[in-house]
Amino acid sequence: MKGHVSRKISNEEKLLSELKQMGFRNSMLIDLAQLPMSEQIKLVMNTDILIEMHGAALTLSLFLPSTSCFVELFPGYCCGSNKHFSKLAELRGIQYMAYHGLPENDVSSDSSYIPVDQFKLIVLKARRLWRMRMDKRTVNC
Repeated sequence: MKGHVSRKISNEEKLLSELKQMGFRNSMLIDLAQLPMSEQIKLVMNTDILIEMHGAALTLSLFLPSTSCFVELFPGYCCGSNKHFSKLAELRGIQYMAYHGLPENDVSSDSSYIPVDQFKLIVLKARRLWRMRMDKRTVNC
């Protein structure tokens, strides 16, 4: 159903604020369901690090640049052994990371709280992986 978001991050504004404080000036919260598919693809094609709740929208990771890294966020109630998107990343040669939330951090059946300190660690690791890929690309040119 277009426009229906079934998995939300209850503290996403706080996490976005943290990203900006960490130097990610171009960080954005985007409801991809509100954009035409062509815009979704264009946006993803220009993304260095994609952080997304587990769901069908991660299929767009197929359009990430080869130097990208993406982080799949799993709510505590869901999908512990789901490997669909990690396999897609592997096939594309893209860096992949997963964060598995704890059930006690799920605010409701469709909303999860992600502890800021854990989020920052994930993002720092993703940035390190992305930089290593960018450095490798520069050396190989």
